[in-house]
Amino acid sequence: MKKIQFRRALLVALACVLMACSKSRPPGTMTTPRYNYSATLLLDGSVLLAGGEVNLYTAELYDPETNTFGSSLNMLSGRYLHTATLLADGSVLLAGGNNNGKAELFEPDSRSFRATGSMTTGRFVHTATRLPNGNTLVTSMAQNRAVEFNRAGAEVWEYRADTRVTRALRR
Repeated sequence: MKKIQFRRALLVALACVLMACSKSRPPGTMTTPRYNYSATLLLDGSVLLAGGEVNLYTAELYDPETNTFGSSLNMLSGRYLHTATLLADGSVLLAGGNNNGKAELFEPDSRSFRATGSMTTGRFVHTATRLPNGNTLVTSMAQNRAVEFNRAGAEVWEYRADTRVTRALRR
């Protein structure tokens, strides 16, 4: 419950930032009502809003310059309570959510999603952190697991409770 309250507070903070960036005008209307979704600031200054309850397969872009939400984009997997991690190349790794073990990458240049590696176990209400080597660490204390993805989206290793399962590094 505290995690959900924190996410709501974070979304309110994001809305305030968006309003400040858009000369104090309230933002336009989303194309799809959503909650428990992710909001990721992209390198070009736009914001990717992805997923949400209940298993939304859509995403949209918010443009602070025009104060508008773009048309709906189709994701490969419906998800909520997931993570969206901005990668160094500007793409966004969306992982897990609602016990979903799938991951996908959003490519901002083509405004499309593509499949990438999957986790052996689905995760929700987890964290994802981009590491200095470009990989992404996904952890969930609720499921006592952690997994690391390389830049190509392939699983490098997974940690389960007290057992570390090593996998070959795939490039």
